[in-house]
Amino acid sequence: MAKTEERLTAKFSIEPSNNKGSAALLEYEWREGMTYELRSITWSEGCTPQVKLATVREVPIRIVYQRGAPVERFHPWVKVGCKVEDLSNADLSFERFWNLYGYKVGAKDRVKKKWERLPEGEKILALGSIPRYRRFTEQKHIDMTYPETYIDQRRWENEYTNN
Repeated sequence: MAKTEERLTAKFSIEPSNNKGSAALLEYEWREGMTYELRSITWSEGCTPQVKLATVREVPIRIVYQRGAPVERFHPWVKVGCKVEDLSNADLSFERFWNLYGYKVGAKDRVKKKWERLPEGEKILALGSIPRYRRFTEQKHIDMTYPETYIDQRRWENEYTNN
């Protein structure tokens, strides 16, 4: 059974610290031993061509990766100031979004349909931005938007500063 597990795709999100909301989702396919080869890069919609070009220069084609290993050990993006997250086993389900968002108002079935239509990379960005968005609304003493509005208006692409 462990051999089957090793053959799963390894997925990582990278987000440049100076270009928030311009993350990429990298998928590596298992080859042999602990070697993975780049299969695809999915960019968030807010990612500019300049950021894509700069990021692509840093993407290794092959990596040696052991599941659960700290990403800092093999990713050059950490060295250039990127936030890197191993998403190989990430839960991108609607239920996770609904519970993490916490402001459970509006038509849940409509929100679920919209969530399910989002590409995987956008779900990652949306989930990652929720804690920052929540801190912002609490500090400013304003209500969070309905979950449907959060998705429709792509609120994860906003900059939230807590002054």
